[in-house]
Amino acid sequence: MIKLTKLNGDACYLNPGLFEMIETVPDTLITMANGRKYYVRESAVVVTERVEAYRAHVLARARDLPHLAWESALPPSFEEE
Repeated sequence: MIKLTKLNGDACYLNPGLFEMIETVPDTLITMANGRKYYVRESAVVVTERVEAYRAHVLARARDLPHLAWESALPPSFEEE
């Protein structure tokens, strides 16, 4: 989730994986995959930068998980020899 600011000054957290579109009309309007729309104070550029930072953080956290912990769930044909 990324933290943004509604036009009234309240903080909100949105899931960037559900963003369908970001527009500047002139305020920044985020349209979600379910059709809901949110106006935020941050510019489209700032929202995009926060999405990129969020995704980089998720990837970095995944990289730091215990090495190959997921391999125990793989069928034998996928195991390295």
